[in-house]
Amino acid sequence: MVGGLTQQQANQFCMQRKQGASLVTVNSPGENDQLFEWALRTYVEPPAMWIGLFVNTSKQWEWYSGESLDYTNWGETTPSSESGTGALLFDADQLLWEQLGAVNESPRWVPEQVLGESHYFICEYKLQMQIPAPEAPAAAAEQPNE
Repeated sequence: MVGGLTQQQANQFCMQRKQGASLVTVNSPGENDQLFEWALRTYVEPPAMWIGLFVNTSKQWEWYSGESLDYTNWGETTPSSESGTGALLFDADQLLWEQLGAVNESPRWVPEQVLGESHYFICEYKLQMQIPAPEAPAAAAEQPNE
């Protein structure tokens, strides 16, 4: 995880680091909970983090990875499909932290304008298993008959 990039810049960063990488795609409540719990364990004050969900030019929500959008975890209402919008894993309310000594965190996703907003982010890539082909047996040398 690295911080301080717009969602598009963050996805480009991921792609440059590893072939086939993109911002993280969240496919289930279990994955969402793991990412949220990791952020809470890793940071005293967890920052908002980009995930790979954005509104495409057709005004549809889409994952940068190209995977199908079978799971969402929005707050109380699904956000509008306005161009230039992306999704944050969660957004910690800094003011509440300072006033009450606690962060109002939720594992629910938060819509955010992509252009100009810089946040931390999480990259992912699929492990590619390469199994080497079995080697052909060496040809046996023929012994001449005596």
